[in-house]
Amino acid sequence: MSHELALGASGHLVEKLIHDLNRVSPTGLPLLSGDNFDVMTMARVMEFQFYQNFPVDGVAGPKTLTLLRHLISRSHNLEDAKPDGRVIVVNLIAEPQWLTAFEDGKEIPGLARLRCHGGSVEFPSRRGVFPLTSNRFPHHTSDVYPQPPDNMACSLFYTDAEAIHQGPADVPSHGCIHVGVGWAGKLFYWVGSSDVLVIVLGKHAKIGRGHTYPPELQRQIDTLRADLNTRL
Repeated sequence: MSHELALGASGHLVEKLIHDLNRVSPTGLPLLSGDNFDVMTMARVMEFQFYQNFPVDGVAGPKTLTLLRHLISRSHNLEDAKPDGRVIVVNLIAEPQWLTAFEDGKEIPGLARLRCHGGSVEFPSRRGVFPLTSNRFPHHTSDVYPQPPDNMACSLFYTDAEAIHQGPADVPSHGCIHVGVGWAGKLFYWVGSSDVLVIVLGKHAKIGRGHTYPPELQRQIDTLRADLNTRL
């Protein structure tokens, strides 16, 4: 399959992609519908790529599409997946930028499309898929920019250096994700100590690693990847 599907695409190939993504587990995002490749389709593609240890770029290229079809043909699953788990989607493509928290595929009331702001041009936020780390601080001060004190309250670190934290939602950060006063606290206490996947949408992405399938199926996937790398 030579097609490459990305943000802004539409038509029957996108509709097929959405249908196939809905049948693949794991996912914590809502099931999709329609034939438009929107930001939530991009987030779902990134999530799938992350769990398959693929480069996470949010583009459904030949390798992603081929592996997706292979997994579906092997699973014989004719039903949609059941979303499970917690996910935060950070949309740095939109204007204004926003983030939404999901649990088991459903938006959390009060934590949907919260205004936020990522990094500046000089200090861009990393895009990709990141399991939230255990570094979660109700009060925190930046080591690099220590004034004013507690300028990173309600910090939820998704990398060693980048966090979702309280800050002006209309001002670029130095790479973190600013969420407004009050809303950052609500998000922080919703997260608690739970496992959360953070998906940061943008023009660039990181490589993610994560879920593996049962050994026999994983060997088949690895063989298919090697074959794809040879032929594509």
